[in-house]
Amino acid sequence: MPIVERIKNALTERVVDLNKNKEFTKLRDFHEEMRREGIMQKQPYSLPPLDTVGRRLRQRTSNKTSR
Repeated sequence: MPIVERIKNALTERVVDLNKNKEFTKLRDFHEEMRREGIMQKQPYSLPPLDTVGRRLRQRTSNKTSR
């Protein structure tokens, strides 16, 4: 069995176990309700990803040297 299939099986088993847990289901329902009401919003990440910063730096440096 490929590793992807093994991971998928493990995740589905874990979800089944979590759905049996009352505390988890209450927390999940609360989370979904807050998201629907607009109270909970995803926080924006103000810093660019690290690889993007590296690309910008290299592009600026290479553009200056090529002139």
